Amino acid sequence: MVTSPSPRPAPARHPIRRLVQRWGPKHLRTFVVANLLVIVIAGATAGYPLLIDYLVDALQAGDRAVLVTVPIAVLLLTFAKGLALYAQTVLVSRIAQRMIADIRTDLYTAILRFDLGVLAGNRAVSLQARVLHDTNLLSASLAQMAGRVTRDAVTCAALLASVIYLDWVLSLIVIVVYGINVRPVLSIGRRTRRTTTDVQVHYGALSSFLAETFRGMRMVRAFNLGAARTEQGKSLIERLYALQYAIERRRAQLSPVLEFGGGVVVALIIVVAGWRILEGVSTIGAFSGFVSAVLLALRPARALANFSVTFQQAASAAERVFEKLEQPPGLVDRPDARACPRPEGEIRFEDVSFRYEQGGAVLQGVNLVVPPGERVALVGPSGAGKTTLINLVLRLFDPSAGRILLDGTDLREFTLESLRSHFGLVAQEATLFHGSIRENVAMGRPGADDAAIRDALVAAAADFVNALPNGLDTMVGDEGDRLSGGERQRVALARAILRDPAVLILDEPTSALDAESEHRIQAALGRLTAGRTTITIAHRLSTVVRADRILLMEEGTIVDQGTHAALMAHSAPYRRLVELQEVGSGEPSLGAP
Repeated sequence: MVTSPSPRPAPARHPIRRLVQRWGPKHLRTFVVANLLVIVIAGATAGYPLLIDYLVDALQAGDRAVLVTVPIAVLLLTFAKGLALYAQTVLVSRIAQRMIADIRTDLYTAILRFDLGVLAGNRAVSLQARVLHDTNLLSASLAQMAGRVTRDAVTCAALLASVIYLDWVLSLIVIVVYGINVRPVLSIGRRTRRTTTDVQVHYGALSSFLAETFRGMRMVRAFNLGAARTEQGKSLIERLYALQYAIERRRAQLSPVLEFGGGVVVALIIVVAGWRILEGVSTIGAFSGFVSAVLLALRPARALANFSVTFQQAASAAERVFEKLEQPPGLVDRPDARACPRPEGEIRFEDVSFRYEQGGAVLQGVNLVVPPGERVALVGPSGAGKTTLINLVLRLFDPSAGRILLDGTDLREFTLESLRSHFGLVAQEATLFHGSIRENVAMGRPGADDAAIRDALVAAAADFVNALPNGLDTMVGDEGDRLSGGERQRVALARAILRDPAVLILDEPTSALDAESEHRIQAALGRLTAGRTTITIAHRLSTVVRADRILLMEEGTIVDQGTHAALMAHSAPYRRLVELQEVGSGEPSLGAP
């Protein structure tokens, strides 16, 4: 049996070509205008050798009028060229910077849609490097490609037309010699592309290392890690230096190639042109114009050769940009997904299991019903699946098997944005963003006025804001580092209160606080959770003894449930947890006033 050969896969498009095809079309009109200006620039440049040829021959013939006409022509050419250069540079810069802004926006938006597992597998600063450093490489390349490369290429073509007109024999010498130089120039560019990829990887690693070190300076000092971190940083810096130096060394290899090629051209022109003048075949004017054209062409020719290296660096950056842009998001709305109305708050798990792509099962066959308004607490050892369960409720992941329903409807039938708008989260590590207290609280309900924000802060026992010199305008610093732990948590709680969620998720929000801050926040939580479906993760059992129901989890399943009193009466594993933590009846609890 004869089988037909399988078709060859289509060759992958060059990353720069893909980039231009994706973000370039809307700038087509501006690009066309810029390239029409290139024709003016190139035409003016090519006119200089012709004027020199005309001037030398006219002077030899005794024509005094050229002393007036040629200077006027030069002034007109330079004025036209200068004006066209300005306009073309401005237009091209606008195209390049607009494209880079669009690429950064699309890349940043794509990363925000990544699955949390994907984000956990990428260091934050490495992702930041993709958005900033990689696109910086593209910025320089796009500006050159859209402007200088086109201008230099057209200028070289126009000058080539001039030299062919002046002396086609000498033109062949220029074409052949510079044609021979093309291969080593392209080879240098290809090798640079491979090294550039390594530079980008090491740049991200160094950026992550530095950010990690600066954030952890307290531990660096406390554990005398300064020498070790210094050596690690030095090693990364030296490796990055070696790679960047290798790129510059390769770029420098272009100079001897181009210089020697230019020398060969000049030497051959002198020999051939001198012989042709002596034989009466050519004129001194033609020779003067020809040499002028060649000298004028050296700069754009050298720029084109150097761009081959920049182009390959940009190609490497473009590959890394597309790598992230084309990575599928973890969760997307179904085509028929609809807006989620404000729910009553019933949450139902039906045979829910979950496993990460790499690793074993985290949840196995969970069945659970949380009625509207019930306050449920999740307890159990680390790794039992508590955090995964609330991540599924927030639909940060979808179950590997089974389904989760909100008021009887599968979560996947709702749009993600509308679904999450009805949930509030207060976590152990209060996440604040650089900005004012007002801005951080208002994230709970964008557009809220100051009165609503102040009411939320009062409800969250965040009266400390009134004592601050700038009040709501107080800047919280990076990750809220200008506030204490208790203050950060109360601002985060005010954000949740302002949101007025139907379902509240509490991820051990008071475990890292001092006793006074914990007491105040527990009181605020008691008011917030009243009549609202609440799911709490608790490691300190003293905080959940008054929950309506406590779920004991082990190895991804719910092994027991009930009130604190009921579990103390019949659940040995729960009693062990309580005994280990020595819970006292007078300690603060969920919902305690």
